[in-house]
Amino acid sequence: MIDARNNQVYCGLFDDKHKLIKDYMANDIKIIINNLPKDNITFVGDGAILHKNLLEGNISKENNIHAINIGICAYNKFNEGISETADSIVPMYLRKSQAERMKEKNE
Repeated sequence: MIDARNNQVYCGLFDDKHKLIKDYMANDIKIIINNLPKDNITFVGDGAILHKNLLEGNISKENNIHAINIGICAYNKFNEGISETADSIVPMYLRKSQAERMKEKNE
């Protein structure tokens, strides 16, 4: 769970083998909480620390997001036959920037 400011967070829900089990989310923390399973979740990241009073679950004591987890996810995808070249990897934007949202609001 990554803090995105203004009570917003980015997050993904993974199983204990680092496999994504629910689509990535970017929204208000209260909306995110309402869309999570109610049991057996360990929260990791600066968003979890910031909103720990709202979260029902464990907050990891070692709460750093480590680059090794990206490698594990990539390795799992490789084992599933999913691969990409470095040139084809692009950022995944979960929502429009605040400037884009404000512009649309004013149109």
